[in-house]
Order: sequence, then structure tokens, then C-alpha cells
Amino acid sequence: MPSVSSNWEKESSGFERRDEVAVGVYVTPADVHYHGDDVHARPGVPSAEANAYQVFAVTDLGGDESRIPLIHYADVNDAVAFAALVTRYVDARDSPVAIEEIGEQEPGYEDDWWPEGVVDADDHPPREALSAMLGTYAEVLAEALSS
Repeated sequence: MPSVSSNWEKESSGFERRDEVAVGVYVTPADVHYHGDDVHARPGVPSAEANAYQVFAVTDLGGDESRIPLIHYADVNDAVAFAALVTRYVDARDSPVAIEEIGEQEPGYEDDWWPEGVVDADDHPPREALSAMLGTYAEVLAEALSS
């Protein structure tokens, strides 16, 4: 698993920063199913009903919390690795060079983002998924963190 800086506190379902950033990155069991081309996810279901794990961020902890779903992984270890990588992104979000370095650590950083459905880490490992996220959901996360 990627390292998590001392800015973050480990919680039962993820990581939290309670400083001025006030953000959490969590993993929860989810039921993800398809209706034609549409994908529907029910996060927070009991483990027996889950077929995936959703990684999501919560901004403005303790205030007007906003939940940002990031990705669904079939394997919990892959989901936790992705969550840890998101903490590294949040820590480095004000440094374009650091963000670019995170994105370039693995091939595939220019691949299209796959926000829907369940991701298999054999096809899209956590670091590659984070790299793809930097072009799309990262903007939403950055906007939420700056407001």
C-alpha cells in the first residue's frame, strides 16, 4: 500500500485530515449493478450484499459535507491502495510538479477515466487509476477543497 503522510489519521474505514483541509477518503462496500448503459451504485451496503468497494472523498468534514464518489474496485486491497494514493494527491494538490509526478509514476496516465462500473486492478491498477483521475474527478475534488 502507498504510504500515507502524518497529516492523515487512520480511521476504521479510511483516512481523515482534520486540519484546515477537513477532508476524508474512505472505502465502503457497495452494490454496483447495470441497467443497460447506466451504472447504479449503492454504497454502504452490508458486506453480504456487496460486489465491490467504493472509494469516496468527503470534503468539509464537520460542516456542509460533500461526498465525491471516486471509483469502485472489485478487491478491497486495491480500493485501500487507491484511497492512500488519493491522500498523496490531496497533500500535493498545490504543487503542479508533484501532481504531475504522481500521474507519471505509472504508464497509462493519459488513459480515459472510467468513473462507472467495477474496476479490476489487473486492468487498471490503483496508481494508474489515480493518474487517470487527475484529469477529471481531481478537478471536482480540488474545487471542493478550495471552496
